[in-house]
Amino acid sequence: MRKIVGSLVLGVLVGACGGGGEAVKPVEAPAAPTVAPPTPPTPEVTPAPTAEAPAKPSAQDAAKALVGAVSDSLNTHDLAKFTATYTDDAVLVVAGNPEPIKGREAIGADTKRAFDAFPNLKMGFSRVWAKGDVYVCEWVDTATHSGDLMGIKATEKPVGYTGLSIVWVNADGKIKEEHRYLDLGTVLAQVGASKAKARPVATLPTSIEWHFAKSDAAEDKGVEGLKSAYAAFEKKDDKAMGDMSADDITWDDLLMPAPMKGKADAVKYWKTFMTAFPDLKAPATNSWGVEDFAIAEIAFTGTPKGAIMGLTSQTKKPVTLHIVDIVQMKDGKVTKGWSYGNGVELLMQFGLMRPPGGPAVKPEPKPPTPKTDGKGATPKTDTKPIKK
Repeated sequence: MRKIVGSLVLGVLVGACGGGGEAVKPVEAPAAPTVAPPTPPTPEVTPAPTAEAPAKPSAQDAAKALVGAVSDSLNTHDLAKFTATYTDDAVLVVAGNPEPIKGREAIGADTKRAFDAFPNLKMGFSRVWAKGDVYVCEWVDTATHSGDLMGIKATEKPVGYTGLSIVWVNADGKIKEEHRYLDLGTVLAQVGASKAKARPVATLPTSIEWHFAKSDAAEDKGVEGLKSAYAAFEKKDDKAMGDMSADDITWDDLLMPAPMKGKADAVKYWKTFMTAFPDLKAPATNSWGVEDFAIAEIAFTGTPKGAIMGLTSQTKKPVTLHIVDIVQMKDGKVTKGWSYGNGVELLMQFGLMRPPGGPAVKPEPKPPTPKTDGKGATPKTDTKPIKK
């Protein structure tokens, strides 16, 4: 605008001083250019915050959560909460049972039978070994026998026994399969239904001993060492088994009244099986290494030729005994070992106990005793053909 105004002033001065001539027309100011109003800036839209998925619990936290849920629901006898720890199609295999228990509802019904037999049943976990989606859980049950137990009326006697469960869990932390080991022989002895010597009544643990796998070479080496022991067992090589054992080894077979202490005692125990089952096999169906522990699930098979654990087979037929062994090692030697199984499984196959829901096993008839002539000699038999 200053240039335009200056031009108007200059034109007026020239006209005033020049005298005649045409009047100078004032210069018109040019029209101001039309300026479009500025476009307002597009407001920035802040996206709504996305809800973050809850963080997946660590393997240790997941294991502890499941163990806690099982323990709490069993101790409060809350069947709904207990069965909620299983998937709908979960499978429960109990050592000694002829058939697996399939489905969440069937597992709940089986648990209710236990509550009916032991209305004040309590349980506690003592040790847990975790590797990937597998948890090996040692636990203790205590109760008073106040209800029907396999047809045995209430005795009001206390029971307390140690058992083991191997569970496989899915991505949601629910149990999809469980293999359960508890010695019903111990329970029957504690309630007075068996003349066998009973283990002392166990007490509930006050804390849980946790072991989590490192998945390293040392754990793999421990598993291979345990498998080597089974190979020596099948070959009846008690010397090799002794060489693998520490001098102060302790071995606690939960089917026996008390643990074995010392190498000599342990080797003697193993030799009883070698003698009683000359054709024995002990293949590991599952195995895991966790810290300095090696764990194996085996299906022991053999044909009995002698007494074992004070029992003599009445059928003389091949038997199968499902067992879990857990060994702890140090410097390549087994220092401690535990075996879990169900002695009733052996009783049933020996023909000494009726299978659940089935007829009693009848022993094979004994061959007749040959007659003698009173002097220890067998009289001669006329071998001439009979005349027709």
